[in-house]
Amino acid sequence: MKDSIKGIEIIFVEKSEIEISHCQLAMRYQTVDTIKGTRSNHSFVPINETQLLVSRVSDSTTTFTVTLGSKTLPLTFQNEQYATRTYGINWWIGKIVECYDEYNDYKIMFMHSHGPSASYTWLKPLDVCWIPYKHIMKTVSAPSTNTRRTYKITPEENNCIELLFKNFKVD
Repeated sequence: MKDSIKGIEIIFVEKSEIEISHCQLAMRYQTVDTIKGTRSNHSFVPINETQLLVSRVSDSTTTFTVTLGSKTLPLTFQNEQYATRTYGINWWIGKIVECYDEYNDYKIMFMHSHGPSASYTWLKPLDVCWIPYKHIMKTVSAPSTNTRRTYKITPEENNCIELLFKNFKVD
């Protein structure tokens, strides 16, 4: 097959690599601003960490420089949502059961074991505690169950949370 397509190199990419890349791009997209006036342009060349050299077509000699900014979208939470939080060297999934807006704390009922895991369960007695906003990484879909004893999240969501956790910093 390599001989029939000259100049083309074929590589195999694992599905997990694609899922991780998809998650990384989705997270990056949430934290960037659009740059007015760049929709019709084709070439974007980084100058440094905050500037791009932009042109209408790739080989154009007419260019302009744009300065990039960043935005942080604050997460918002409400009762009955599932969320992930950091604790030490692990992350955990839980359900928000109470919000204390004055102190920006959330009472969360946690599942075990910590992530990433193939399945999660509710402990008896329940593992419930107050968590500061800055320790919550993201909301997640409600875990699915067939037995009401063990719950699962999708492998893609597990990978996405794991990637976020590796790069998550508590101020």
